[in-house]
Amino acid sequence: MSELRIGTADLPPRTGIEHYFKALSTVEISALAFAPMKPATLVKWKATVPPRSIGLHAPWVITHRKNPSGNTERKADAGSGEFRDSPVVQEALNELASSAEAIDAWSVIFPSPPLFSPSQANRDRLRTFFNEIATAERFAGRTRVWLPDALWEPVAAVRFASELGVLCAVDPLVKDLAYRPGVFSELDTDHAYLRVLGLGRTGPLRQDNQDELAGIAGSYKSATVIFATAERWKDAKNFKRNILELAALDDELDDEEDGDVADYDSDDDAADDE
Repeated sequence: MSELRIGTADLPPRTGIEHYFKALSTVEISALAFAPMKPATLVKWKATVPPRSIGLHAPWVITHRKNPSGNTERKADAGSGEFRDSPVVQEALNELASSAEAIDAWSVIFPSPPLFSPSQANRDRLRTFFNEIATAERFAGRTRVWLPDALWEPVAAVRFASELGVLCAVDPLVKDLAYRPGVFSELDTDHAYLRVLGLGRTGPLRQDNQDELAGIAGSYKSATVIFATAERWKDAKNFKRNILELAALDDELDDEEDGDVADYDSDDDAADDE
């Protein structure tokens, strides 16, 4: 079984931090995207959560031209958004880096804005952004995660992200006739970042979806599985339970195989004694 991080996009409603981390191992936090996080909040998170367990979303002025939330606590400038560079972007990146250090985040997350297509100009902008502006060194080696727009084909997006030295999030339960069967189990990456959006779905994920997701995650050396579904808390806990049951089954099969080998060897020894 591969090494897994399992979590949700933001804390589920009415779920405390300590209770959450008794069940799951990571969480994406988007609060910083919309407003600076208070120092007391950062201290609380650092003291409460396990080290390297939080993924922190970047302030929206780095990735978006327009404020997606409508609040007024962050102000853009003429050069901000869409992975460009400007004084506001530099200030936001410094804030992201210091906040990530303060809570010992394992990753920093950069969502693409709507309609950010895989054009050559946008590819060049992403290269400049991740190689020269939002560098790995700037974030003390924390994992940088890119959430591409739906216009990006997953296989090509993951391959491109690998060239940039970042992880690319994909939704492995997206159904598209253009994707051949098994495509999400063969992405060009050692660590898969699987982010289940559940678009068009209501209620918890079906068992067949859970089984499919477990098979995909198990195809990689390590994986992060984030649930942004309608029932993300229930889906994440069901997935963890499913993974543990599969691991227990694998252990039982391994024990049976070891027993078969032992029996075979003992029979050989008995035959040699005769």
